[in-house]
Amino acid sequence: GLHHDAYPDRFYEPDETRVAPFYRALLEEMTGSAVPLARAWLCVDATDEAMGYVLALVRDRHDNPFTRAHRCIELDQIAIVDEERGAGAGRLLAAVVIDWARELGVEEVELSVWDFNEGARAFFASLGAEPLWCRRSVRLDRM
Repeated sequence: GLHHDAYPDRFYEPDETRVAPFYRALLEEMTGSAVPLARAWLCVDATDEAMGYVLALVRDRHDNPFTRAHRCIELDQIAIVDEERGAGAGRLLAAVVIDWARELGVEEVELSVWDFNEGARAFFASLGAEPLWCRRSVRLDRM
């Protein structure tokens, strides 16, 4: 996968035996709340084949001496099947997250993107996402 290829020391190779239990537990947790704090959507084509998915979370940022409290939706994960990129599934899934934010009265959708993922950075910029902050890493084994 893209992430593993860029950072094999940080990411596992895609492996359904690791991923499926993670998502099963997450979906069970999400459905246990009257007002879900997380939602997931799946985009399928006309033959019910998966084109992609998105996972979004409600984030409550607490007031502190430096920043004001606010609630946002975090677009936590979005993935589109390689063959389906450019077909509109990503835009559709992002629009669903934005609609959910509006439904909840939330004024902002935040997301993170790995610096190496130029395709994702360009996609989010095309949606109007602007850089908000930058996280850096100092790898001590490379000094």
